[in-house]
Amino acid sequence: APSLVVAILCCLHQCASALVPVEKSLSSVKGNTENTREKSKGSSIKLSKYDNKVKQPQNTGVGIQPLGCDEASPYQSWTVSGENIYTVADGNIKMCMEVGTNSVLFSMPCDNNSKQNFELASDHNVSSKGLLLKHNGLCVSVRGCCDGGPLALVDCSQCNPDNVQSVPPDCLLSHSNTSKALKTLSSGLCFDAGTPPTKGCVAPASIRNMPFCDSKRSAEERAIDLVSRMTLQEKVSGVLAMVMVPTSYFNGTEVNHNLRKTAGVPRLGVPPLKFNEAMHGIAALCLANGSCPTSFPNQGTQTAAFNRTLWRSVAAALGREGRALFNAGLDAANFWAPDVNPFRDPRYGRGQETGGEDAWVNGQVATEYVLGLQDGPGSSSSLLATAACKHILLYDSQTPAPMTSDYNVSVRDLNDYYLVPWKACATVADSVSMMCSYGSFNGVPDCANKDYINGLIRGKWGWKGFVVSDCDAVNGVFAGHKYRANGTWGVAASMNAGVDIDCGPAYQDYLVDAVQAGLVTEETVSLAATRVLTAQFKLGLFDDSNKYDTITLDTVGSAPHVELARRAALQSMALLKNSAAKSGKPLLPISSSAKIAFLGPHANSTLDLLGNDYMKDNKRVLRNSPLLAAQRRRLSVTFAQGCEDLQCATNSSFASAITTAKNADVAVVFLGISEQFENEGHDRISLELPGLQASLALAVAAEQPNTIVVLIHGGMVVIDDLVLGRNQSTLTDPPIAAILSSFYPGQEGGEALVDCLTGAYNPGGKLPYTWYKRGFEQERGAMNNQDLRANMGITYRYYKGVPLFQYGWGLSYTTFTYSLGNSLPSHVSRKQLSNTGLDLIVTVENKGGIIGDSVVLAFASVSSPHCPVKTMVGFDRVSVAPSASIKVAIHVSAEQLMCVDEKGESSLLAGSLQISAGDISAPAKSTITITA
Repeated sequence: APSLVVAILCCLHQCASALVPVEKSLSSVKGNTENTREKSKGSSIKLSKYDNKVKQPQNTGVGIQPLGCDEASPYQSWTVSGENIYTVADGNIKMCMEVGTNSVLFSMPCDNNSKQNFELASDHNVSSKGLLLKHNGLCVSVRGCCDGGPLALVDCSQCNPDNVQSVPPDCLLSHSNTSKALKTLSSGLCFDAGTPPTKGCVAPASIRNMPFCDSKRSAEERAIDLVSRMTLQEKVSGVLAMVMVPTSYFNGTEVNHNLRKTAGVPRLGVPPLKFNEAMHGIAALCLANGSCPTSFPNQGTQTAAFNRTLWRSVAAALGREGRALFNAGLDAANFWAPDVNPFRDPRYGRGQETGGEDAWVNGQVATEYVLGLQDGPGSSSSLLATAACKHILLYDSQTPAPMTSDYNVSVRDLNDYYLVPWKACATVADSVSMMCSYGSFNGVPDCANKDYINGLIRGKWGWKGFVVSDCDAVNGVFAGHKYRANGTWGVAASMNAGVDIDCGPAYQDYLVDAVQAGLVTEETVSLAATRVLTAQFKLGLFDDSNKYDTITLDTVGSAPHVELARRAALQSMALLKNSAAKSGKPLLPISSSAKIAFLGPHANSTLDLLGNDYMKDNKRVLRNSPLLAAQRRRLSVTFAQGCEDLQCATNSSFASAITTAKNADVAVVFLGISEQFENEGHDRISLELPGLQASLALAVAAEQPNTIVVLIHGGMVVIDDLVLGRNQSTLTDPPIAAILSSFYPGQEGGEALVDCLTGAYNPGGKLPYTWYKRGFEQERGAMNNQDLRANMGITYRYYKGVPLFQYGWGLSYTTFTYSLGNSLPSHVSRKQLSNTGLDLIVTVENKGGIIGDSVVLAFASVSSPHCPVKTMVGFDRVSVAPSASIKVAIHVSAEQLMCVDEKGESSLLAGSLQISAGDISAPAKSTITITA
């Protein structure tokens, strides 16, 4: 019986940090289980006398971690008494697992107030259904024990088969209680039942007086001392080699949790170092209380807002949610984001992750993201989380497969475009980490490119962080690119290039051999481990207290973060077209009293609003489709899908959609794509809207002229027929009157779309990429052609054609005017320009009758064949009331005005310089002569 109780309570302890925060009422979790969705049949829960006390848990973050069952795992011993369960570490740390407030376990010092009674129900045991906690009649499902998932609480007066969950057949577990850990025999996993692995200098006692546990020393000094005490194998296995954390399950369904970790070094108190994704939300499961990590709009979507304050706020929210999960032992504090590879070609499957096609803007987005997520630059003494700019150096095509492809890139294009955001990450944002990619250019794999990682980024730019490989990218150095003959030589190339951590098996398998063979020095390995551990000391992984320890699970999916997600979606919406309707006025916004038809395959989309494959556990988005949001507003809305799905292979359902549209005052057709069409591992061959989607919109518009199209997408889609009309010479199908792009708007996208459509919010987003006309794929040719000027050129900086919509395009429900006044000189010398740059003062006036946000975009164009067609040099977003004006100051550095020649040399050229600022359609302009 004691071992059985330990097994169950170990599992129960796993959910302690995953359930509700201690200050919330128990009713917030009452009957809250997604496993069965059954309601309570018993009497109300009676709280124990201790539940009224507000106890702050100590050493929070005690989580049961899934581990490989070996002696290297940081196990602790459990002891069972008649009243409680506690752990004793090193003979003097005694932490009780208290049922306590909200009937969830958390750790606290053992005293009389911490003791509770536990009892097994007669018809329940650890391998079937549940555990009865006698003092308040809660049943606990064992289902979540499968591979470490959280348990679910069920409100009940007594445990019986009607209100507990059966364990799924594939999750039946056989448990054994060893002296060190709970072992799950079915999957060969152990669950560490110990004190917080995130506090290395708390235990074991033998290390507490060592220099690396002295918090008064700098993080780097502590890391150097710690690494000096490690064996070569400990450095490699414990710090530099990463493995995938075993699969997690949610409601019996496999979930990709994306969590990776190193083994740690238990002998020296080094915990497993965990890493996760956090592009626009923490890639983690929802909590047992129903709260989910907030899924903000994609990074590409947010870029359309052109709002630095928004970008940093979102990243700070991500950092706090990640830290809350980390503090509870549920997730990592090292995150792989942002993605700074420019969205060069619209066919790229991961373009929605990036900051658009402009390299400089990517650097601006990355800077705000890094500083927000980390709560400061990497040089700070403490960090909220670590950010990793990815992917060094070229990664903007997956066709053909990057693991075996090599790209030819000129030094001119490197310096003029591809390197620009990396310099911002290294010198301005100071990201703690960077990730090298699967790719290769000019004959050298990115994860073995010593000239750029150690030479340029660390050497010339002075960056001091650590580099992690994309998962299996080090293996690709020798197995894919064949850059070296075997694994030993391959990992030597990566380690010597400056790749500190391998996400994959290569370092574990070959790095010790490489050192013993003389291909890598142990000093190089020690330096890599020092860089990694310096960051972990700044995160507070070794100290008993940290200023971020107070961030609790209340933060995850909190109301302020939900509102921020909604605001981010709103600010990113780009109004592409808004022509006159039957009334003679622009069709948008729609009157809230109008009869509206919601049509199309995206009208009731939920998960597709997220635009990614690692946050499908988000519950809030499931009730936040555009249709559901409109119904909650009590709008007069009818619905017909028109297409069976996004593929829209037939027109068999067009008739019902057309009828629905004719019976309404206005029709809104929701079209677009999803991660099914663009994702990691899949570029698009064609940019056309899938199937008959465009035909559906045109068929509806032929019968209902008041037709609006809403596009949900990452990269551009071909919409020539919708904008210009099909068969343009005869206009047999007239164009669509109004088109709104939401990109992938995140969990609050449905609400935000309804706000924009009805005028509750005035859209002000701008396109973060060029929207080409039909035929771009043929015009451009192969995706992996990295020459920016080849054929007709690519991106707005080099494209010589006429796009459907320019980079920066976006309309408003109001009208803005822009002027530069006398803020710029007519002549300026190169020397003066080099010393002071330019200061633009742009006056923005709202000529319309409603408040709106104006995005002021500033571009420069130098009359020289060495220079791009034009280049962005500044931006800002301001809110302007009706009939009001506001002045916007933008500083332009001399470096931004330099042009790059064929040798890769940058220089400030004499000649004519044209500055434009304001809206892309009607900017204020000024011409300056740069003299020698």
